[in-house]
Amino acid sequence: MQSKILNNKLSQDLIEKIKSISSEIFTLNKNEPLFKEGDTTQYIYFIETGDVALKKAKDKSEIDFLHLSTNELIGIDSVYNEGYCNYSAFTSTTTSGVKILISDFLVLITEHKVASLELMKYLSSILNRIENSI
Repeated sequence: MQSKILNNKLSQDLIEKIKSISSEIFTLNKNEPLFKEGDTTQYIYFIETGDVALKKAKDKSEIDFLHLSTNELIGIDSVYNEGYCNYSAFTSTTTSGVKILISDFLVLITEHKVASLELMKYLSSILNRIENSI
């Protein structure tokens, strides 16, 4: 996998690998949740079209702290904390994509070291975006 991450996005090679292990297709209308803060999930989500707002509860309200869109992963941090959701993810527009079982995703990053390295770089770019939005 020689492709580079362009504009903090995943390479086409990794996108194809992720889609090849997906377990389900989803389409959600505006303002529908992919998951809510405090939930436990078995999935991460890959957005093919649309936009998702990440929100964190604070003082009886929700703070919108990041938007992810086409060709991005949602909930990848839940891979590392047994599926626990530290924030909510709601669609900002009609959004479609695929669900990937966390267990299948772990196999992918274990078997493909280059994919694992690219995902770490991608996670770092998301952290930078969060930091810059605060």
